[in-house]
Amino acid sequence: MISSAIQALGFDQGFVLTGNPTNAKEFADSFKLVVGVDEVNSAILSDDLSGLKITWNEIQAKIAELQAAEPLRLLREKRNRLLVESDWTGASDTALTSEQQSAWRLYRQHLRDLPNTAVPTLDDNGQLAGVTWPARP
Repeated sequence: MISSAIQALGFDQGFVLTGNPTNAKEFADSFKLVVGVDEVNSAILSDDLSGLKITWNEIQAKIAELQAAEPLRLLREKRNRLLVESDWTGASDTALTSEQQSAWRLYRQHLRDLPNTAVPTLDDNGQLAGVTWPARP
């Protein structure tokens, strides 16, 4: 999650992060900048963080922001997959009756509405919870 937070903060230089730091000192000890490559294409690392414009507090704040957004991100990911799986129902050459087409339109509308109507959470295993998914027609 720390690497994701660093990237989300716009840091686009190569880096290596070892371990799972829990404070600023541990972060400084485990974060290395990639400053080049040697003749065998291995990364050349530097522990000089004097030019680093990201603080540990900013990283922690971004981690909290990403964690808070994760349930909705997962909801949208699954919702989008379900919409793609049902795209065929909107084609004009399907053998669906008008009643079936209406049922599929309603299903798809419920899926599109979920980000505004559901209150998703994550369970203890990090799985999406708290969402009542519409039944497929």
